[in-house]
Amino acid sequence: MFLNGKTILITRPKAQSVLFSNQLKALGAKVISLPLIQLEAINKKEIQLVFNQHQFDWIVFTSYNAVITFFEVIRKDLFKAKIAVVGQKTKETVEKMGLNVDFMPKEFKAAVLGKEIPILPNEKIFIPLSELANDNLINQLKQRAAQVFSIKTYQNKPIFYTKEELKQLLSQPLDFITFTSASCVSAFLKLNIPTTHSALIYIGPETAKVAQKNNLRIDAVASEYTTDGMIDAIKMLLS
Repeated sequence: MFLNGKTILITRPKAQSVLFSNQLKALGAKVISLPLIQLEAINKKEIQLVFNQHQFDWIVFTSYNAVITFFEVIRKDLFKAKIAVVGQKTKETVEKMGLNVDFMPKEFKAAVLGKEIPILPNEKIFIPLSELANDNLINQLKQRAAQVFSIKTYQNKPIFYTKEELKQLLSQPLDFITFTSASCVSAFLKLNIPTTHSALIYIGPETAKVAQKNNLRIDAVASEYTTDGMIDAIKMLLS
């Protein structure tokens, strides 16, 4: 087991960290969980209003969080639209709700979805997004003559820790610190946790960009934007 003797910090929300933690432990790592953000659904009334006014052809989910917060508002038994997703974990989350995924690009990138999704001109597409999301996918689909509706459906609120809490949780050196979203990076920066002796691993380029903008070191970026990809990135650093 190539992670024997290694200590790895997970910064993602608690509900989403169990699988990643178990994967790392199975490879011999000691795992410390320090959730830095918590999910909060927003703009619920706006979502309901839009769905009362429009019949959508497609719903595009770019993350697990988008799925969870969207279905807090919209009843899945009344759901008629086709579903497109970015990423295997997002697909599995949709399927656990008893719904079928109609399209997922082989490459786990929103830009690839925007290029390959089999839409027709003037089809109506709804995209639930993070409060921090950019408009790249929206613009890409509009260029393909789709009618795109998008609402920020969730935000990631930072979780704060006292110095004493951090001292207790981080009482030993960390070999790796993992970041699975831009929000995790932003929250981490506010805590002033030392990183000199830790390798910093990012789930994808968008997450790494936030680190770069804030002069946080980038040791590895997963080529596949999943926890499996992050484990592969760690393995490459150790080889």
